Amino acid sequence: LAEEKNILARNEIGILYREWAKEKRADEKEAKFKQAEEWLKPLAEEKNFLASNELSLLYRFWGCENYKIIARAKIELSKEWYLKTIRLKDDNIQSYDGLCRVLILLEEFEECEEWANKALKIRINDSRILKIMVDLYYYHLKNNSKALNILNKVPNTSRNLEYIEKWKKKLLNNFV
Repeated sequence: LAEEKNILARNEIGILYREWAKEKRADEKEAKFKQAEEWLKPLAEEKNFLASNELSLLYRFWGCENYKIIARAKIELSKEWYLKTIRLKDDNIQSYDGLCRVLILLEEFEECEEWANKALKIRINDSRILKIMVDLYYYHLKNNSKALNILNKVPNTSRNLEYIEKWKKKLLNNFV
């Protein structure tokens, strides 16, 4: 299908190479990232928002390891492609999530806060965005009361329960 120019198949092959790269080391890892880029970038350049989002994610993984930047240029590319993706489809919450993560890596905390607030206008109770904001306020903007306020907005689901309990203990201990 990919050889027949099927867009979804080409996108999936790009994703496959990206995920495969995460399993590799050194030159093999770099080669798989490049293969993923070869599949995803032409689709993204044709304004395919799915491929654009996946390309953004590719650059984020390519540019960081263990939440630390190893290739700033790749992280900058990730930011650029997330912004392009949001322009293509401004209600795609996954792009806002990725953009906020990249902005934190780049230490652009105020811009992260702005984009997270824009995302919450689209989906007010999105756990991913709310969790990013809790981390942002606690670790980077040093505002425990805002972190606690945002934490109280995280939906109390079984999936979030452990997260909420851990953060409540951490945040409430700072108020004692």
